[in-house]
Amino acid sequence: MITAVASILAVRGYLHLAVYPQVAAGTLHIAHMLWGGLFMLVAIVMLITFWNPRIRRGATMLAGIGWGTFIDELGKFITKDNDYFFQPTFALIYVSFVILLIIFRALARPESFSPEEIEVNEQLRDHLSTADKATSITGRAGNFVLRRRAQVRSVYEYFSAKPWFDELLIGIFVSVALLNLIKVGWYWWTERTLVSDISPFELAIAIASGGLVWLGILNLRRSRLAAMRWFQRSSVVTLLLATPLQFYHHQLGALVGFSGTLSLYIVLRYAIRNEEKTQLKL
Repeated sequence: MITAVASILAVRGYLHLAVYPQVAAGTLHIAHMLWGGLFMLVAIVMLITFWNPRIRRGATMLAGIGWGTFIDELGKFITKDNDYFFQPTFALIYVSFVILLIIFRALARPESFSPEEIEVNEQLRDHLSTADKATSITGRAGNFVLRRRAQVRSVYEYFSAKPWFDELLIGIFVSVALLNLIKVGWYWWTERTLVSDISPFELAIAIASGGLVWLGILNLRRSRLAAMRWFQRSSVVTLLLATPLQFYHHQLGALVGFSGTLSLYIVLRYAIRNEEKTQLKL
């Protein structure tokens, strides 16, 4: 997922800076989606040939690069005039990534594995852990990650114990909800004649997201964890419903708002996990 998104941004950025060059000769034009297909083919061969985790991780990265390079040209192949700049392209690409993420998360659930598969995975992990010493590159990287995780957790525990932490949560999510309402309302009012078919939906989504934030505030006195879950639902509504419309309107310009919402969702998800662990200890 990460390499696919990075590939799309890299391709679009390069093409913009290079004024959209073409690999062409005579009547031929080699579209970059073909290079994406080549990367995915190489990844498939690696995945069905080798079981080594390092090679499979490399193949996964190549597959992401291939998919990103391939899907970037979606606009050319769903329009009669091969319009690479077809306005809904980024919205459609974003929706495809959301669907893939949902599928990946469903497939990765522990209950989707049989007892035999779980046993094989445990044996493989034991084998790799004994072969991977702390002096190796992967061992040092693993230790580095574990230390950083412990540091992040200690920082969260320090701030979450402060009496003003709940007020900070309220301030952040109320500010985000109000900003979304003001932005959508202003956009609807100033350009409603141009996008009257979509902006009412955006306004409804912004109101729904703000309503979930309000429910979170109401639950905060009873349980911080319950409030965080409502805040998380608000972020999910924005990511799943509002963001595709923003990509439709602004294309790459919507990346700023999307990055902020996604970052907030990731931080909140981490906080929820820590709160759940704290409650289990109690």
